[in-house]
Amino acid sequence: MSNNKKPLDKLLKDRGNPYEIELELAIRKMLENNTDLDWEFRKNQDQYGYDLQANHYLGITGKSDWDIQEKAFIEVEVSENWENKWPDHWYNYSFLTRKIRKYDWDNNEFKDELKDNADKTIYIIFNKNLSDAFCQNIKTIDDKFNIIKQGNIKNESSYNNTYHRLKTKEGKYIVHRGVDECLSYIQKFINEKSDK
Repeated sequence: MSNNKKPLDKLLKDRGNPYEIELELAIRKMLENNTDLDWEFRKNQDQYGYDLQANHYLGITGKSDWDIQEKAFIEVEVSENWENKWPDHWYNYSFLTRKIRKYDWDNNEFKDELKDNADKTIYIIFNKNLSDAFCQNIKTIDDKFNIIKQGNIKNESSYNNTYHRLKTKEGKYIVHRGVDECLSYIQKFINEKSDK
């Protein structure tokens, strides 16, 4: 490793920007190492869309052109408050509602409408050292989880403090937990999207 690169564990503990490219690359590598060779994960070029785009290489269409189809998306989050083991005081699985539903800025509230491509997106949350994770597809999160707004400030926007939340006991058979289980679920999910 060259001297100008930080080791991943240092990067994750000391990062000033939670969207650093090295972190995203580490997660992309993890996904690619656990899927077939004909899958590619790349940064979504739509800055308002989900983080990673899963593309399926279907075959060669000409002398050198590939038939590549966008099949699924992955929304990636790394919790700043979950470093190693699951915190004892966490009794819920929680996903940001702004990653799940569209927002009505005029009325300062979430619409009863999923974001574009939500039906083909998995939302995964990692701990800070990438040794644990939990995930589920966005449609299931919206169907099974309760929507909770935190804070009581009357004029405060609900955009940044509204969550889809479910008690961990209730989520035991709904949420996929652990890096290996999440990666297996992602592979199954994208393969199902590929069959359509």
